[in-house]
Amino acid sequence: MRITARRLALGEGLAAAVPAMDVVAETSAAQPAAPIALAVETAERPQLLSLLLGGRLKPTAGEVLIDGSDDTAELRRRVALVDTPGTSEPSPGVALRTVVAEELAFAGAPSSRRAVDAVLTKHGLADHARVPLRAVPAAPRIRLLSELALLRDGIEALVITSPERHGGDPRGWFGEVRQVAARGVLTIVVTDEATAALLRAAGASDGSAPAAHPEPEPAAPAPAPAPAPAPAPAPAASTTPEALSASPTADDEAGSTATASATADPAAARPAAQEH
Repeated sequence: MRITARRLALGEGLAAAVPAMDVVAETSAAQPAAPIALAVETAERPQLLSLLLGGRLKPTAGEVLIDGSDDTAELRRRVALVDTPGTSEPSPGVALRTVVAEELAFAGAPSSRRAVDAVLTKHGLADHARVPLRAVPAAPRIRLLSELALLRDGIEALVITSPERHGGDPRGWFGEVRQVAARGVLTIVVTDEATAALLRAAGASDGSAPAAHPEPEPAAPAPAPAPAPAPAPAPAASTTPEALSASPTADDEAGSTATASATADPAAARPAAQEH
């Protein structure tokens, strides 16, 4: 599953409720990804960004794609908002037992007293059944609400909003979030800058879109081979007196030939004897 936000914004300029941002979040059952920590400041921005990513709020600019599609209805069907103020946050004064019963009913699961007790026992919260939600520690609260959201049919991604507001060491509840993500659930935590930095140090991804890679420039053509060097011209005959005296003349060559012949056949050089 992949969620991509491109230049997503709510409002414009300095007054924008959510300034333009890019987000890439991806995971799969075969290769589960780490939870993603998205950082935004001011009290209401985490809530608004969560609504945008979950398809519950229309952006002023940009878009949110799910697996490459801009189908907002599909985004809502597959993404659950967890503990988002004003949207999915249970009333803080309600007993934990009641919260669980309501979430089970919303998921279409049995919500009887026995079913509720089974859920609380599974998550080690049986002794918190009558405790108001505000008194439940951050780590088990986030774990329980995340697991209840995943009971809904078709949910593949969770957007958890500002869990740091419940106190405690963020690294404690981040362990719970990481266990959910390890099952191939796309998990996004929308929080403030300080908490996001702690989560990233603990192994979360920052969710920022990768920088675009420029197209490689075409390779320069190979240089043409250098032409073969021209043969050196034959040296011109010298016309200096020394060169002329050293060069044999035609007469010299003829005399040399005759001398060579006489030397080779002495008999031919003597006069023929008179006949008697």
